[in-house]
Amino acid sequence: MLLLGTLFIVVLSSLNSIVYACNRDPHEGVLVVAAGNFLSASSDQGVNWSPAERKGQMTFNSATCRYEKITRGLPTNTNFEWKVAFNGNWGGNIGCNNGANCFFNSGSSGVVLLIYDPFDGKLTTSPFNDQTTVPGGSTSTPTPTPTPTCSNPYQNRIVRASGDYQTELGSTAPWLATEENSLMRFDATSCLYILTLTGLTPSKAYQWKVTFDNSWANSIGCGNGGNCQFSTNTAGAMELVFNPISKQLSNRPLTTVCGNEKCELGETCRTCLADCGQCPPAVCGDGKCEDAETCESCSGDCGKCPVCGDGTCQSNENHQTCSQDCPNELPGCGVFREDSCEGGSQSHANPGAEAKRWQTPKHGTKGYQPSYQDYHTLVGYADIIYTATDRRTADVCLETKHRYADTVKLTYFFDGVAQENKCKRYTSSYTGILQTAVTGSDGSALELPEIDFIWNARSIASRSGDYRNGQKGAVAEMFGWPHNDIKQECEFLSKAGYLGVKLFPVHEQLLSTQPFEDSINPWYFMYQPVSYKLDGRMGTREELRDLINTCRGYGVRVYIDAVLNHFTGAGNDMNEHRNPNGCVKWGNKTSSAPPERQSPFYTHAYTYQYNPNTGKAPSNEFPGAAIGPEDFHCDRVLGSWSDLFILNND
Repeated sequence: MLLLGTLFIVVLSSLNSIVYACNRDPHEGVLVVAAGNFLSASSDQGVNWSPAERKGQMTFNSATCRYEKITRGLPTNTNFEWKVAFNGNWGGNIGCNNGANCFFNSGSSGVVLLIYDPFDGKLTTSPFNDQTTVPGGSTSTPTPTPTPTCSNPYQNRIVRASGDYQTELGSTAPWLATEENSLMRFDATSCLYILTLTGLTPSKAYQWKVTFDNSWANSIGCGNGGNCQFSTNTAGAMELVFNPISKQLSNRPLTTVCGNEKCELGETCRTCLADCGQCPPAVCGDGKCEDAETCESCSGDCGKCPVCGDGTCQSNENHQTCSQDCPNELPGCGVFREDSCEGGSQSHANPGAEAKRWQTPKHGTKGYQPSYQDYHTLVGYADIIYTATDRRTADVCLETKHRYADTVKLTYFFDGVAQENKCKRYTSSYTGILQTAVTGSDGSALELPEIDFIWNARSIASRSGDYRNGQKGAVAEMFGWPHNDIKQECEFLSKAGYLGVKLFPVHEQLLSTQPFEDSINPWYFMYQPVSYKLDGRMGTREELRDLINTCRGYGVRVYIDAVLNHFTGAGNDMNEHRNPNGCVKWGNKTSSAPPERQSPFYTHAYTYQYNPNTGKAPSNEFPGAAIGPEDFHCDRVLGSWSDLFILNND
């Protein structure tokens, strides 16, 4: 009996600790009200958004240490908003995400348990039905725990959707792996993790990844680990989805209809008053900057209005408008990833890519040199179209792009003669080297490279063994030889029986003053052009012309290994760069052209500083060839050499 009595005492002691889990009610004597747009729709028939409405009063449950209110009779599967107010006024009210309204869905039963934790200030809700066991009480037929319909390898893990959207939901910074607003919930019916986002900026692009256990270790993204992308609809509402089995990330917009008498997920009292009811009034002095408050109307809640020079980079300031407050770079070791593909089947550039064009510095600004002309506003090229099979006539058209094309009139110059038409026809009677230029009514000017017509090329001297008599001949590959050195060998090549000579690419190419893979300017840099100007590493345009005419005079044809379908590699450009792994930095590259003819060139990879001429993240642009961001595919990791879609579209 003594042993049984001891056991009985232990059980009573254990039960006592469960029933009386809290020593006190932290809001004892205070009226705690769940106020929102749900009360008038519930069986309570209360007044919406009234902090003094007793029908919204919450009661303290000492078993769970929290305030609770069961709300019945709600329309099913409808979204509502709510907050907690105290003593009949809005001063000191509590919401979600730094004071914003909290959201809940009434579910299939129309019964919801509203929960306020007075110790951590968190507001939550839980589906409820008449068979649910209320903490601290009991029912005769408790609802059985549903059997999982699928396996979940992350069952005991914290799964979050971390991204750049988080600051719009109250986070102190984007890309945090620890925020409550990014916690994903596992849906056992669909076997998916889902996070519903509302209140985001409508029609805006965002990026995200899945993180685990409050850490970035082993995070999951798209395209072999890159950021996933999504764009909100006009309601600013979205569902982010993570499949724990396939590890695929996806998204789906939430459609809403304002005026259908249902406050749907994605609608709020601010976006659809007719469906969601009136928003609670803002109270200046409650310590929360609410929707109706601004720094002008309530500096106590919203802080002082931003002033350039106050040492803080405010949301409406950037490096261009206030350089003393806002650094011109991303924080930490971050790099821009805005040109990554937003979808798995996408090949074109992302929306808004064209706005990143015009990165070349202006006259008088840092980094400018005279050879850059007015590339910050005007770029172009000469298109030579031979109109007959004998190639003895040609139309020369000056194709241009102007930053302000709608308001600027262009004038075209051929050998210094102005005309309004961008094209002019020439015949073989023209034996000179054509000079062309373009000017704009805004003062912008563009001088294009010289034009050599094919009919002016020196005739190929006939000699014994010439292919024109059916004889096959050899072509000497003189890769890496300067143009002037090859010119000196033209006579020897002819006497040795060679019918041709082949050169490395001759376009303006990448050059660097820094070692690259233990080499200074390795040979393959000559396969990374930055424009179509004929000023390659082996010589200038004039030296190339002299080489060609000399060799043709000896009956030796000149062949060139041309690169026409790509430009310099990502990260090899004029920007400053850094590797996000370790923050290792490296500087800019230059080109093979003489300084007076060098072209600027830009890529987006490994960049972290905003372009000072556009105020935007860098992107692919080669002004010397009049090629801009919209001319490229979006960025995708080459994860498989057997993936034909990637190989054909990247």
